[in-house]
Amino acid sequence: MITRVSPDNGAREGRYLAVAIVAILAVAALALPYHQAHTDGSHRPAHHIGIEQLPKQRLGPLRELNIAKEELQFYQQDEQRWPPVAELASEFIAPFSDDQWQWRQVESGVYLGSNGHWSLLLNAINSEIWYLNAAHSDFAGSLVHFLEQNWQQVQFNDVPSIGDND
Repeated sequence: MITRVSPDNGAREGRYLAVAIVAILAVAALALPYHQAHTDGSHRPAHHIGIEQLPKQRLGPLRELNIAKEELQFYQQDEQRWPPVAELASEFIAPFSDDQWQWRQVESGVYLGSNGHWSLLLNAINSEIWYLNAAHSDFAGSLVHFLEQNWQQVQFNDVPSIGDND
């Protein structure tokens, strides 16, 4: 008697594997919205502002200043000094080389800039960028006292910076 034997080509196992993969992906897709971090910004201190809360036309100079902050820290490591604004402009480091902005170094490692409508302050020593929705007043006194005048520290992401305990 001859019995017919079907070949074992793995088709049945392949179907089971495909069904298992589809089931895992479906469960993951359904569970994904429940495992997202909440980024509404309500946990920030009052003197902080998230980059997503600022008008889009102000993001360009802020991002340029964030990149310049890193370049300044590399410069400090290599040269053991903070460069003056004229040197930064001559090396075409944005936003210091932008003619629409007036920049000055108010302290060692602290740069203050304004375009006449709003202001930015870069504290390269502490790796902080501060924002003021107005043209700044003259810098006088200490940096802490100056920043108490409605300046807001810009947060580029939801990870708090070191030393932000308040």
